[in-house]
Amino acid sequence: MVERTFLLVWHTPSLIKPRQPTFNRMDSLARSIQQAVWLSHGLREDVIVKAYFTDGVLLTLTPRDWRGVHVDERSLLGQLNSAREKRTPGIRYEERSFREVLEGVQPPIFLLEEDGQPLEESMLTHSGTFILGGPLGIPEDLGSFLKEYPRVRVGRKAYLASSVIAHLNILLDEQGE
Repeated sequence: MVERTFLLVWHTPSLIKPRQPTFNRMDSLARSIQQAVWLSHGLREDVIVKAYFTDGVLLTLTPRDWRGVHVDERSLLGQLNSAREKRTPGIRYEERSFREVLEGVQPPIFLLEEDGQPLEESMLTHSGTFILGGPLGIPEDLGSFLKEYPRVRVGRKAYLASSVIAHLNILLDEQGE
């Protein structure tokens, strides 16, 4: 049973200008996936990771179906790239609108943002969908779809998405026990 979904909203790498410091931050995406999925000695089988790219491509990762996926960034990114060409268990690419993606995720839905309510004061649940932006944040045109969802934050500073996911997993794991 899926308890937690992480929806990462990422700018499509080909649309990012090479001179920007965040150019093609697929390494950051790989670290976010690592923090969402891996435990010390195995995979979280109750998590789904979705990465929505601004060009309308949705990457869905279902770890319980993975075979031979390795924890290191290079191997993970290699498998994500090869999954575009051939069918790979637990890794799926498809074209979707952002609205369709939101309609297909498990409620409740929380948006993790710097200006959100502190986690300690929010009504977070052990299960649900947690939406995070990538290095360039969530584009304004997609942000308009997220106005109805509660905004929460892990701290007063801007953190890497991977750090937020790690913090959130630890907190929710403690709540769920």
